[in-house]
Formats: sequence, structure tokens, C-alpha cells
Amino acid sequence: MDNVAYVSLGPPNRQIANAPEGSRPQHDIIIHMRDGTQKSTGSGWVILMEQGPERTTWYHLGGIRGKRQPVIYKLNLDNKGCWTKYVDQSMAHSLYEIHGR
Repeated sequence: MDNVAYVSLGPPNRQIANAPEGSRPQHDIIIHMRDGTQKSTGSGWVILMEQGPERTTWYHLGGIRGKRQPVIYKLNLDNKGCWTKYVDQSMAHSLYEIHGR
């Protein structure tokens, strides 16, 4: 999965089950691979990127099903493009106020 070229927002979707009430529409999350293929996985309001010395780390702000709260997800490059919420969540609410509300 290290062959990710970039991650982008796709078209708006109708995902509301995981978003706080009154949120802006979420977008599909598109993973663009270096070989030109794409994978649509996840839903959210904004993509974040952290450039490291050896690899780029991708995040997106979405919601969490059941709790309907904003949450930051990290792209797990070692697990076939799955997103994990087991990252620092201290900025989730402030990012939501800017991008999701």
C-alpha cells in the first residue's frame, strides 16, 4: 500500500449515519495509486497530509457511526487501505467546526 500517490475528496455522498446532526454533506474518500488505479474508501469532510522523511501519512476527518461525533482517521498503509481511528483525536472537534459544520 506504499504506492499511494495521493488521497482526495470525491463527490458528495448521502452518508449521515455517522455525522453529527446538522453537518455539511460528507464526500467519498478516494485513494489514488501510483499505477493510476483508484479506491473509494471512507467518507468525510477534509483530507489531511503529513509529509515525513520516509513516507507520507494521510488522514481524513469523518464521523463515527453510533456516536455521531467527528473523528480523525489515519490511512493504514500496512493494511490494504483501511482507515484507523486509533490516532490523536485532540484536533477532531476544532477541525469539524471549520470543515464539517
